[in-house]
Amino acid sequence: MTLALAVLSGPGEAPPEAPRAVRQRAPAAVVQRTRAASAPAPAARAELERAEEALSICELDRRLMSARLETYEGEFQDWPEQVEGRFEPDAVEDALQRAADRSGLAELALLDCDEFPCVAVLESSDPEEPCCVRLQRVLRDMPGYEDISRPSISGVVDGRPVMVVAIQPPGEGGAAIDARTGWRLNALYEGLQIAAGEL
Repeated sequence: MTLALAVLSGPGEAPPEAPRAVRQRAPAAVVQRTRAASAPAPAARAELERAEEALSICELDRRLMSARLETYEGEFQDWPEQVEGRFEPDAVEDALQRAADRSGLAELALLDCDEFPCVAVLESSDPEEPCCVRLQRVLRDMPGYEDISRPSISGVVDGRPVMVVAIQPPGEGGAAIDARTGWRLNALYEGLQIAAGEL
């Protein structure tokens, strides 16, 4: 077989190329049917356009609601990179707990330090105590915190005087922090009322 090939090719000549496969075109009718099948029907195209329009409206509504929610709730307040030690969560919890225990007038029911500043819920230990001078006294007498800002909401929830208060460093206010802290105080107080079945 090798010898015959050499003779047929001749000395120094390249062997003949193998025959190439010939591609056949599909009939025009088949191509036309394939294109028609891949293109959406007019009714389907109209339905797709309506769905895209509805999606755009939903996205616009979402952005508007997000903006309104941020206006109402304020912006989440991350903790500053540097904050005075007495306002760190562990220090605030310890100071509030010691003040409540020493006074015998209040209990630390909740402390929220997920964002800045910490917000606490104090409950009077005496349900018969008028709201809420004695709770305010507990905060006023906290050693080392006499100079703090104490935005708060107080009232009677489930028959007990309650105070929701922010332990805010002096001079750390501002429109953004004040708006967000005010919303947090209201949200916690309303949460207590809902839990008590009063809202």
